[in-house]
Amino acid sequence: MAHVGSFVPAERATIGLTDKILTRIATQETVSKVQSTFMIDLQQIALAMATATRRSLLIIDEFGKGTDSTGQ
Repeated sequence: MAHVGSFVPAERATIGLTDKILTRIATQETVSKVQSTFMIDLQQIALAMATATRRSLLIIDEFGKGTDSTGQ
């Protein structure tokens, strides 16, 4: 997270080099696709994993939240 300017609560850290930073923050829902939100989430993760290398940083937030029945 320090690579993108975020605060890292540590007195010291060894941060290696990254070749790319991939993010998966939230799913854009649409009625034009005949796929569930969860399926869209899975496809996005699969694409990120296929694109990532050993030096990539993959940040995932709210995975599978589209399947939450409480609507939050």
